[in-house]
Amino acid sequence: MSCLIMTFKAMSIGLLCLAAQDSSENASEHYRQAFVTLELLDESDWNALLELDFQQAMISGSIPAELRNVMDRAMPALEHLAKASQCDYVDFDLDRSEGMMMLVPHLSPMRNLARLADVAACINIIDGDMTAASTNLGLGIRVTRDMVQDDLVVSSLVGGAVMMNQNQTINELIAGGMLPPELAHDLNEQMSELGGPDPFRFVGAVSGEKQMLVDWLREQLLADDEQADYQVDDFLDALEVSEQERPGADFDIVADMDLLESAQERMTDIFAMADRDLAAELASEFAVQLKNGEYGLLANRVMPSLVHLVQRRDALETMLAEQRLLLHGIASGRIDADSMRNAAVFYAKAAAAMQELAPQVLDMIETIRNAPEAISERYVDEAGTVLMETLEETRLLLDAATSIKECDISVLDQGRPAMSLPWIGGFRALGRFLVADAMIHMRSALMEPRPESSEHAIRAADRLVSLLRLIGRISDDGTYAGSLLAMSMLEETMPALEMLVDEEIYNGQQVRRVHDALDMVIPDQLLGLAMAREREQDRLVDSMGAGSGWKDSISGMLKRQDEDAIVYIIAVLDSNLESERPRTHVIWDTSDFIDPAWSGIHEHEEAEAIRALLDQDRTKPEDLVMIGSRIGHRQIMDTVSMRIMAADLIARARRVFRPGGQAVDADAVAP
Repeated sequence: MSCLIMTFKAMSIGLLCLAAQDSSENASEHYRQAFVTLELLDESDWNALLELDFQQAMISGSIPAELRNVMDRAMPALEHLAKASQCDYVDFDLDRSEGMMMLVPHLSPMRNLARLADVAACINIIDGDMTAASTNLGLGIRVTRDMVQDDLVVSSLVGGAVMMNQNQTINELIAGGMLPPELAHDLNEQMSELGGPDPFRFVGAVSGEKQMLVDWLREQLLADDEQADYQVDDFLDALEVSEQERPGADFDIVADMDLLESAQERMTDIFAMADRDLAAELASEFAVQLKNGEYGLLANRVMPSLVHLVQRRDALETMLAEQRLLLHGIASGRIDADSMRNAAVFYAKAAAAMQELAPQVLDMIETIRNAPEAISERYVDEAGTVLMETLEETRLLLDAATSIKECDISVLDQGRPAMSLPWIGGFRALGRFLVADAMIHMRSALMEPRPESSEHAIRAADRLVSLLRLIGRISDDGTYAGSLLAMSMLEETMPALEMLVDEEIYNGQQVRRVHDALDMVIPDQLLGLAMAREREQDRLVDSMGAGSGWKDSISGMLKRQDEDAIVYIIAVLDSNLESERPRTHVIWDTSDFIDPAWSGIHEHEEAEAIRALLDQDRTKPEDLVMIGSRIGHRQIMDTVSMRIMAADLIARARRVFRPGGQAVDADAVAP
């Protein structure tokens, strides 16, 4: 065990001891001492911390030495956080008399502390120390508990964001099959500290801010009667109220203040409602009243979006309640944690394992896949031995993925619209390995007296089942890039399927297994193309309309476009498109469908104008739609042809076998 790992384990044990301490003191001093340690970390340290991909770390099973070094230096901050977490309360002595100008400098470093605890838990999990992982995940949960004690809306929102990050980490543990019942029990107990009808204290925050805001505005705008008009004008300037929107000479600031106070009381009442559906309905009505000026100018300008807050509060509480129910179910044994696993995580692990292979092994896979009939018996023996020894971990991961019921590939790309999805090259390499492995086993079976009874024939069927299952799951993702990959993989699988039949390397049971796996590639879905437009359009709306407040308008624009335009809008949005083209080895290559998307943008007759639009800091959605529509009309990537090709490939594959699993001569059924 390396010194770094031993040091981190020793420090984690120290945290466990610290967590046993108890104190009725104010936690703020421990937090401030933790903040001092955080300030010692430089930009490169934070890059290492913030760029850790927990999913990828679980997949690779390793943590960079640089990150372990950073954590070594940051550990005192976690020690202070552990002390703070045992205190009864936290009070940062905020100056609420500052009203809207009040600073909350503790929120950002507290959020960084939660991130630090999350990274520490990730390292604990990779190192197999689930007890320390439970402690560190619990520290992140307690940061949320302490944040919301400010009774400020911003603190409740940031505390909720911290809890969402913790929730994501827990979900990744579940998906990776790394959440034992004991850890689920501990996490559920720690989340109980966010119990009660208002776990993120939004009611207290809204109520606490109500009088603070009104009192501060009265002091700012009405303290000096002689200067009142000037003070109001200065304040409206600060709020960027245009001259056209300014009130007239008869504007009564006192009356407007009274309306603001009434609006704040209304907002507090809505938040305090136990009936959340009714609260959401009334919040929408109240938002319209604010916009129409029924509560005056100040309320219209200074009050936060109540609808957004109610929706956010409800989403956070739902997330917390559902997570606690899930954890309780896993801890009690009523929910089988294995049933919650996500096969996509295991496929990604297998792809990551292949990235460690030497180029000569990858060359061997490509040689076998492209010309299995030309290789000698000696090469078959040599290749079989090499592939067995170097890819055993990959096979085990693929077998595990094949056996897992659920597969949500979207977790690997966060649902972003792209033609260069990050998992595409790795999954293509997996498909090519499975084809080559199946062919090596079939060639080995042919060297035996009864090929159909050979252990190699069983292994060949295993690989083809895994491959067809993978193709079906890629299709289910409902992305154009995934559909193109599934088509390519199915086409590259055909020689192996036909070899199985043509050389009669099968018995009834093996053929039925392959046939059943092929049945899961449903013809009507056209390898995902049947659902791709709807799913990709939803992703585009979310991506292009993020934070704009006009998703309905973007959705309407997209619905008026043909499907080819949708493909190229995705390509235009894909900032990684060009950088994804070079590959270190042909086995990862995706240029057959990346290149057409790339050339559609960069070889268009209006390429210069398109690039000029894309170089803007924020390209308008209508410009992106226009660009995609223009390129799509060239039909470089024709979605109609794609659908025809998908249907033809599925039909060709299914014709290799007659219904019922009885194989027929491949030559007789070739299209």
